[in-house]
Amino acid sequence: MTNEIKHIIRAFGPLRIALILLVIVDMLLRPEPGTRLQYEGWEMVSGLLAPVLSPILFMLLLLDSIMAMVYRSDKPVEVKARYLIIVMFNLGLAIVLVFRWLPFFKEISTAY
Repeated sequence: MTNEIKHIIRAFGPLRIALILLVIVDMLLRPEPGTRLQYEGWEMVSGLLAPVLSPILFMLLLLDSIMAMVYRSDKPVEVKARYLIIVMFNLGLAIVLVFRWLPFFKEISTAY
């Protein structure tokens, strides 16, 4: 493992890295709008599990941003800058997650 990757993992922390990777996987598993639901097999993961996880992951990103801002409040300047980067990254990822899933949820809301 290179020093840059170790530095990123130390800066973000392993749980934040896991959250970020889970959000990226969830965005990649988004089914196309209008896709028929499958209730068995691996297609169920992208058809049922990923849409259920997307609002939960969105809220987790926002909660992590709030907690980083709270934790940032009484830290030295170097640590404040690191937590500001974490907050901005979480908020940016949350915005991308919303725009990635928006067509799918619009299709669901008009279908029912």
